[in-house]
Amino acid sequence: MILCDPPVQKVNILAHPITSDILLSEPFQGGYPDFIKYLDTNSIKSQMVEAPPRSCLLDDLCFYYEHHYQALVSLETPQLPIVPIIATVFPLKIVCSHYLKLIDYFEVILNRLAKAEWRLSRQSDYNHRGSPAVEEQWSSLQLSSRRLSEFSDDVEEILRDMGISVSDSVARTTCVDWQSSDKDFQYIHHRLQKMKERVDQVMGSAMGLSNIIGSREALSEARRSIKEAKNAKTLTVVGLVFIPLAYTCSLFSMSDQFRPGSDLFWVYFAVSMPLVFLVFAGTFVIQLGYDESAAWTFKRFKKACMGKMFELRKSEHKRV
Repeated sequence: MILCDPPVQKVNILAHPITSDILLSEPFQGGYPDFIKYLDTNSIKSQMVEAPPRSCLLDDLCFYYEHHYQALVSLETPQLPIVPIIATVFPLKIVCSHYLKLIDYFEVILNRLAKAEWRLSRQSDYNHRGSPAVEEQWSSLQLSSRRLSEFSDDVEEILRDMGISVSDSVARTTCVDWQSSDKDFQYIHHRLQKMKERVDQVMGSAMGLSNIIGSREALSEARRSIKEAKNAKTLTVVGLVFIPLAYTCSLFSMSDQFRPGSDLFWVYFAVSMPLVFLVFAGTFVIQLGYDESAAWTFKRFKKACMGKMFELRKSEHKRV
């Protein structure tokens, strides 16, 4: 007894309300090729006319049992005219053929992803579409890696259930010639593993490219922050200039003898200019105590003062 699942024809979408969608799908590149080994030209001519429907497993099995039953005659023995292996040749071959076509499908996807990764790596400007393109690339690679891992685990479970060694050098052969599927499953498992390694390698390259783009964006943000800090510094300098002037003006505004045009108006400049100098000097001295983490310490202040004094003495020595 061979249990065959029906093909997927309708998909129920879990929404409110629940709707159904008719699934119309076609085999990739026309489906898997015929695996029958033909020995005469008449069979080849008939194969050109008749081919498996490739619609579902049941239809394909019926096709092969009806049209190619003679390929199983060599497996019969006088002692056991009907052996169980006869019933498993075509199902295993169909499964192997589907997996081989699945490998071809992933080959096309990986070639497209590798081409997109190469095109991204050749760019020099990632300001507009660099980051979204790399994120989309990484998402596709992550999905391919997960799917390849699942298929590889499924094939490994098939090998274990059939008693076939995973290694390429050892195989348990139960049939002869092309009827055996042991080598096919070993080859499929090997290819899936190699493709998984290839996807991981390309994904590592995509991650490296993403880190480069992230570093460039962080550098751009840092430059923008520096520009904003310089603008704030300019406003601070302007404020340091006008604050003493405004304070002195308000101080001397309490008496009419210090207003512009009076005899004591010169006192305004005599007091405000030294105040401006003192404010700038105090601000500069206070800034000497800040370290790289923007924390003020007396140790840092003392070290900075000693460095400034050493520079002044060095400059005076050069002048002498």
